[in-house]
Amino acid sequence: PIAPHNPTAFLEMLIESYFVYIIYSSNKNIHYIGHTNNLVDRHLRHITDRNKFTKGKGPRKLIISYECNSKAEAYKFELKLKRMKNPTKAIQHIKNLIQSIPT
Repeated sequence: PIAPHNPTAFLEMLIESYFVYIIYSSNKNIHYIGHTNNLVDRHLRHITDRNKFTKGKGPRKLIISYECNSKAEAYKFELKLKRMKNPTKAIQHIKNLIQSIPT
């Protein structure tokens, strides 16, 4: 665990983290599943139309994200979620994983 009084260690952890995320566009009723190592910047690129797939698709909301240990793990997890072909199932799968994490 990283001590809250060590901001450098916390930032290093965030830099090395990768996330799988799901964004929803209510205008087009579509979900986008992706992965990134900078969730804040990636979401900003989606909402400012700097992403090819979500460009022009109206307001987008970050629905859920899940932290992975590596880029490879995040990519594999992204593909697994996309293979589900059902965003509701993918979201529920992430929620189940989050709930199973010991606190």
